[in-house]
Amino acid sequence: FTPTNLLTDGQTNPVRILSTTPSFSAMYTDPNGDSASAYQIEVNTNNTFTGTVMWNSTKTSTSITNNTQSPDYTYAGITLTNTNTTYYWRIKFWDLEDYEGPWSATAQFSSLQASFLLKV
Repeated sequence: FTPTNLLTDGQTNPVRILSTTPSFSAMYTDPNGDSASAYQIEVNTNNTFTGTVMWNSTKTSTSITNNTQSPDYTYAGITLTNTNTTYYWRIKFWDLEDYEGPWSATAQFSSLQASFLLKV
């Protein structure tokens, strides 16, 4: 039951997010119909997840009905402070029988720190 429809702040692979605490969600589908009981999200600076670990949620309780988009999970890692930096993330779920599913495909988002210049 590989997660699909990975969204960051409600978008697929957004190129510029202003939030330093984006939200993540994914579609949960289990072939034998179980609901999900837990998730894990990893955010990294490298698309192979061998770079800096920005956030690892570890296994965290949740409740998701089969064939449903998960709720939004809010980023709770190292502060995203780099301008125009691309980050990579993935998610996996556990079902009610505590079976650990595979990682999703890799999604990405780019941060953009807001800098406002007032011209008079």
